[in-house]
Amino acid sequence: MLGAAAGLTCGYFAFGGRAEGGLSLEGAGPGSPPAAPGEPAPRTAGIAGASAPTPAAPSAAASLPAERSADPIVAPAGGFGSLAQALAAVPEGGAATQGEAGECSGTVTTEDGRPLEGVVLRAERLDESADPDPPLRGAPPPAVPDVESHVRKSVTDWRRQRAEAREAVSGADGRWKLTGLANDGYQVTPWKEGYVFQAQGGQPGAGGWQGQQDWYYAQQMQQQMQRGRARWNPRQRFVGQGSFRAEPGGTLDLLALGAQGVTVSVVLPDGTPPANARLTVQSGQGGWTEEKWTPKSPPLRLAPGEHKLTARVGNEKPREVDPDEPEYRSSEVPVTVESGAPVPPVVLKLKPRVAVKGRVSDPAGDWKLPAVVYAQKVTPETPADVAHVKQARQQAWASPGVPVFALRDLAPGRYALAAARRAGGDPGPIVTVDVGERTSRADLELPAPEPPTQVVVTALAPDGRVLGDVQITVQTAEQGGNVWISQRDRTPEGGHRLTLASWGQAEGAGKAMPRLVVTVTSSLYGAKTAEVGPGQTAVRVQFVEPASLEATVTGYRGSGLEGEVSVSVEVPKTEGEDENDPTVSARMTRRYGRGGAWLSPDAEGRCQFRALEPGPREVVLYVNSGHSQTAASRTPLVLHAGPNSIALALPTLYKLTVTVEGAGEQSYAMLRTAAEGQWGGGNWQMLDSGGRATFDKVAAGKYAIQVWGNGADRGTMTVTVPGASVLKFQPDVQDAMRVNVQDKEGALAKAGFQTGDLVVAVEGTGFKSQAEFAALLAAGVEKAEVTLTILRGGASREAKLPPRAIVEGMLGAGKLGGSLEAASRK
Repeated sequence: MLGAAAGLTCGYFAFGGRAEGGLSLEGAGPGSPPAAPGEPAPRTAGIAGASAPTPAAPSAAASLPAERSADPIVAPAGGFGSLAQALAAVPEGGAATQGEAGECSGTVTTEDGRPLEGVVLRAERLDESADPDPPLRGAPPPAVPDVESHVRKSVTDWRRQRAEAREAVSGADGRWKLTGLANDGYQVTPWKEGYVFQAQGGQPGAGGWQGQQDWYYAQQMQQQMQRGRARWNPRQRFVGQGSFRAEPGGTLDLLALGAQGVTVSVVLPDGTPPANARLTVQSGQGGWTEEKWTPKSPPLRLAPGEHKLTARVGNEKPREVDPDEPEYRSSEVPVTVESGAPVPPVVLKLKPRVAVKGRVSDPAGDWKLPAVVYAQKVTPETPADVAHVKQARQQAWASPGVPVFALRDLAPGRYALAAARRAGGDPGPIVTVDVGERTSRADLELPAPEPPTQVVVTALAPDGRVLGDVQITVQTAEQGGNVWISQRDRTPEGGHRLTLASWGQAEGAGKAMPRLVVTVTSSLYGAKTAEVGPGQTAVRVQFVEPASLEATVTGYRGSGLEGEVSVSVEVPKTEGEDENDPTVSARMTRRYGRGGAWLSPDAEGRCQFRALEPGPREVVLYVNSGHSQTAASRTPLVLHAGPNSIALALPTLYKLTVTVEGAGEQSYAMLRTAAEGQWGGGNWQMLDSGGRATFDKVAAGKYAIQVWGNGADRGTMTVTVPGASVLKFQPDVQDAMRVNVQDKEGALAKAGFQTGDLVVAVEGTGFKSQAEFAALLAAGVEKAEVTLTILRGGASREAKLPPRAIVEGMLGAGKLGGSLEAASRK
């Protein structure tokens, strides 16, 4: 008992005779068990009879001032009787309550249409927390929180989460209602023993489209944001498997599927069961889940339908990869589950998993960034030399903190392995390994470090003062990838000396610096870019007096679009500019993150932008729709130094439904405007079981609808809004190839092509699909050049290119310096 013998001292902790801030359970009662001979006294802090803790070894963190709570936890006379009582004494400290009246409701029915009673539905508010602010350069280290502060935060966070959670139970009619919801997104999870759930319409909540769709969206959003082509929408958060998205005012109807228990056994090659294994369950709808298995695991519950089960053994966590640990994997075993019918036991027989694992070392001791491991199969056509190893399709990664790698499921044969300091870089010593039926080991060494490339960036205020508090990013102009900056130093003159460690996969990296684009961002003056040419070692960026802008969305209050609208200040594209070119995208005003020029209006519809560079701009009004945002209006504006203002009217919005025949599973449609370009954003929706996608809140204008299904592009259809509210998807004839120039030194640029050009004929012959275009190229592949007819601004002209270069460029290889994508002349 934590009582008379063990009092609770709050606010200060008797720690080795020195007072420290924290929460303490201290004191040893007379009945303390003695330590065994040769063993230290037990250290069960917080339990009566425990010995006082021994002093900790001094550390750098111990010398920092601890962050103490303002209000200590006060213990009653005689101490606390339990840890629960001590935690209950933590002051409320701002535990949140919602105080909202939003509702979300729905029904739960079984496969035969009967309502299902007793389903517990719990709604948890989706996390609103943003990424933590980066540490301020030059600032002292933050205070280290003491134990009491840490416990206080954990308790108050738990109370806030419980205060914001809501719960409901379905009644005899299958209906349920969650009340008291804030105006935000929620994760709703249903439970009832013996059942798994799907959203009506066929979207599974566990292991199906919901999880895959969230993962796909998260990956795409991350990539697009890294390239400056997308905005982060704080309302777009992701739910876990087995849960569903819901918002106040919404409806969520669920289908309950009776799950059958399936006994699963996992056995090693010698017939014995492993201590534990990982089961992968793939459903017939394309989703998958993972389960932990042990010999004592209860039967696996599966919904009616077709499933495939596999098992594997071996620790696959990167930080815990053991190069000498064997790994096993079973073949897929199909399982058919029917409602009410027993399922025979399933036995998953493990086989040794073919893999190569090992450690990476750096003799130079200069390893700072993730390194790549190449694995190239050795054949008479591909010998174990540097040129072929760098072309390896099998690759793995290792880092200084986790210097191990694993390449799994390789085909048997001989492999050449080597490690390089970056993707595309020259490897270190090559090691040849014979891969058979078991795990092989290969330890690798990194090559000698490449000579560092340094660039000094000097940022100047409008009056010529040197600015120190700026953020700097570097991209390659040709490749568009971010450049790793391994070290930053200040010069005596106040400039920023950047040591560039790598520039992606640019040819010649480490030997000759490519053309770079440097973006300097100041909280006072905005963002400005400058190019750095090959061999250039210094660049100066001088800001001008900034502009500010107050944008007011008229009629915002009471419009029903509160929280669904955002405003962005963007650099308009000019004729011939390519938004994929870093020299264009980097200078465009950032529209996301801290200090960005993308804001949500306040209650009165106002957005206050600061630190904008004067000049021609577009003020774009976006409306949330589905998984992304749609540009509802674009208003040109010339910003002048100092205050500026503009009023934006809410446009009339429409609903558009598109039906796709034979779409298949995991299909989706994207609605985008011409200004957004082929890959410049857009609003995408998964197709329901009827092949339908509905786009809400669409402004008037011309749009393109692009459909993907089962990994294939189904084509693009041009539509005009307002028009038919329900339409059948009929893809446009792809009678052109749209040119996208990415490298000013590539073959496309040198032949006179510009981004946006439409190739409409090869040697005077037109085509109506990408396949026909490829066939025309194949017919002239032996020619040194073919004549291409292009349309630019309504005018026709001709250009010549080697057909082999075009084909290689369309396959992602060669030096075409851009891409050609199927398009329509419409």
